Amino acid sequence: MQWAPAVVLLAGCYAPLAPEGAPCGDGLRPCPTGQMCNPADNRCYADPQNGTDGPKPVDGASADTPAGCVARRLLTGGVDVTSQGWTVERTGGTVTYANGVTTLTTSGNARQLLVLRNAFPPERWLLEVTAEVVQSGGHTPSNAAIALMASFHDPVGDTDDLKRMVFLDENAWGFGDGGVSLGTALKLLATYRLERTSNGGIKVSVTTSGTTSITAAPFTTNGSIAIGDQTTEAGLDSTFRITSVDLMCP
Repeated sequence: MQWAPAVVLLAGCYAPLAPEGAPCGDGLRPCPTGQMCNPADNRCYADPQNGTDGPKPVDGASADTPAGCVARRLLTGGVDVTSQGWTVERTGGTVTYANGVTTLTTSGNARQLLVLRNAFPPERWLLEVTAEVVQSGGHTPSNAAIALMASFHDPVGDTDDLKRMVFLDENAWGFGDGGVSLGTALKLLATYRLERTSNGGIKVSVTTSGTTSITAAPFTTNGSIAIGDQTTEAGLDSTFRITSVDLMCP
């Protein structure tokens, strides 16, 4: 009889955790509290930002995953970017949030970049950006109204960063040095994938109604990301809507 109160007390303090591994992604329920959707396999795992272990690697992928690389969501649209570890480097421009989208806008030759430093290990990685080009003033050599940079040195990127940054125009995209570009209509939601290849190069793919890719080599990154209007050059202003940024570990 003396044990009964203790049993009741223990039962009252028990808070079971939701099991990991539930499917997630487009059209599915969000992950339970304390978990995040791992884009590598579209399953829910404990969120490392809550002090728990990070997402588990996809079965069969652990042997090729570099030490320290954890597939995770780096930016969630519609949520204050500074609360997610990003900084806003700019001479003007605005960042606004609504309906799961973060919108970057510049005018009057302003420069504005979202920067996440030390975001990934530089040896092997894949970044996936889901976003929409609303308006882009275009690009010139080593300058872009909308840039995706998989390496960044303050304040606008060094020479090597700019060679391999990806410019996004309204009807074309390519590398900052002008070596490779493709004519693709980008004024719609698209998925941009930037990957360090096994031979040390960079592969960039854009998925709209289909998928197109370009490659270049070599490419060395410092593990930092920059996204947005990279220049104060006249006329190169833009509006860019970001839904998400994810790190993969191929």
